[in-house]
Amino acid sequence: MLFIFCWLQLVLAKPVMADENFASSLATNYLVAENGMTTITHRIELKNKNPTTYLKQYALKVSSPDISQVKVKSNGEVLQPTVVSTDTQTSIGIAFPDQVVGEGKSRVIEVEYQHPDAAVVSGKVLEVLVPRLAVAREYDTYSVTLSTPKLYGQPTRVTPASYTVEEQERSVITRLNMEQGEGVVALFGTQQVFEMELHYLLQNEGSNPGIAQIALPPDTSLQKMRYHQLEPRPDQIVVDVDGNWIATYQVPPQRTLSVKALASILTTLEPFALPATKLPTLQLTQSQDYWPIDDAAIQETSLQNQTASEIYEFVVETLNYNYEALYAEVPRLGGASVLTQPDLATCQEYTDLFITMARANQIPARRITGYGYTQNPQLRPLEINSDILHAWPEYFDQATNQWKAIDPTWGDTTGGVNYFDQFDLNHITFAINGHSSTLPFPAGSYKSAEEAQTKDVLVSFGQDFAASQPNFTVSLEKKLLYGIPLPGRYELAVTNETGEAWYQLELKTTSVSAQSVEPFSAPIEYLLPYETKYVPLERFSNQLWQGQTSDLQLELSHADYQTASRYQTTQFTPLVITEGGQVTAVLSHPLAIPGLGIGCISLALISGSILVRGGKRRGPVRRKS
Repeated sequence: MLFIFCWLQLVLAKPVMADENFASSLATNYLVAENGMTTITHRIELKNKNPTTYLKQYALKVSSPDISQVKVKSNGEVLQPTVVSTDTQTSIGIAFPDQVVGEGKSRVIEVEYQHPDAAVVSGKVLEVLVPRLAVAREYDTYSVTLSTPKLYGQPTRVTPASYTVEEQERSVITRLNMEQGEGVVALFGTQQVFEMELHYLLQNEGSNPGIAQIALPPDTSLQKMRYHQLEPRPDQIVVDVDGNWIATYQVPPQRTLSVKALASILTTLEPFALPATKLPTLQLTQSQDYWPIDDAAIQETSLQNQTASEIYEFVVETLNYNYEALYAEVPRLGGASVLTQPDLATCQEYTDLFITMARANQIPARRITGYGYTQNPQLRPLEINSDILHAWPEYFDQATNQWKAIDPTWGDTTGGVNYFDQFDLNHITFAINGHSSTLPFPAGSYKSAEEAQTKDVLVSFGQDFAASQPNFTVSLEKKLLYGIPLPGRYELAVTNETGEAWYQLELKTTSVSAQSVEPFSAPIEYLLPYETKYVPLERFSNQLWQGQTSDLQLELSHADYQTASRYQTTQFTPLVITEGGQVTAVLSHPLAIPGLGIGCISLALISGSILVRGGKRRGPVRRKS
């Protein structure tokens, strides 16, 4: 967002470097208003180290064309700067009318301006971003102070981690002592709420009924989904090997099926306890179409950059974002090809290159496609002509045993904001590509050629994501074999009637009026939105020749995804299982099936014996005749 001290123009008595002639310090203050508009003040002090060198001109660049109200002072005297803006940046040039000469003499330069993108207000969350210095060792000392409205409270996460916080009457002051000129990311708030509308168009141009599958945005360690509407309901919804929610629909021949989803999304900085982290498989370190780890150039660069942080820095430093892709469709290059065309990179290539190099170093990595909230497409670009919108990588962090999301694209386009050590609350996962570099396709990809320019992904900020209550139904169904009911065998169909997933469920009996059902406990790992799972149940009469009626009461408990505490629901009324009639009772006894089999065999043998004996008796009669 800004590059400080990009160049110094000095008039020197002899040709020596600037740091040999001046002791330098930089103090930057960010004064953030409630709407996010930020007044930035740089105080630069240059102290002469020798008696013959002095500063005549000074210039700095700000990587935004939209700064305003530029003011400059030198040793308290107001100066008129030269301000020149381009499509991507603003240059501020300062000419000094006087000479500060003499060893130990100082010139203090103050540059102030308003920056619309230094702080981002997203819903109820404030994010302040300070890019790293273009030249980390340009200053002997460097400090940053953030002054933010008390409305947003104290920062919940700051990078770098060395900082102090002071609360004043109307503001919160966060002070950071910078050592290496690194960037700063300060988040005020721990969670963000979004509202989302998605459209999927499923076409069957064949002459037979077809099966279509779509990827619904799933729960992850950093996001929780709550669907308010999913019409029509899918025939089936399952979790795939990468953690995607795959919904299946039957589409009639020569028909088009339109699916609409309305949902709320909660994003968080601290991982949810549930769902449990999916540990990486060996396949997540192997080659895929866009991740060719055996490519010679990939092998060479991967040997030189072996850790996740080194790979991230290499990707940010090597690639340049292709802003023409914001307005035109461009092909996906993949992790190897982009090395020969680094100026044609989009978020796809930043992601593919990181994943390819990570896998070449045996670091499990995968691709996330989804949505990223941005107020400035130059700083945080999205592919606005495509509903795929944005892509970023995740790698598996062995130290935390968690998948860690990073964004090298925005790390580059923001001028060095640290999207490796700290993520934000503005990324929403639509689909996870790990075992495939392309599948499943995310929301926004399911449209006809005629509707290529339509917007099928609509996202806005939400207000609340209050805790909700589960709503399950349980029904008893006969277990069938080729359409024939099996004696004593049942299935309990457990259906999630809500639009969110529930985890660590347990279905168990709490009371049985007659001892015809053994107490049981059946764990259910999860129930996805509107999903039905089937739990087997055996019910046998304990009286061989007498019909029996039993009352079975069930209870379903689950772990709350936020607190992992367990509570029980008693909304399930007792289920009455009636076995009427003596024959049914016999079939429901545990001895009924083998007894029936033995009986049938015995009956067959007896019948066969009668037939044989009868044949022998009738034989002579027929011969006589």
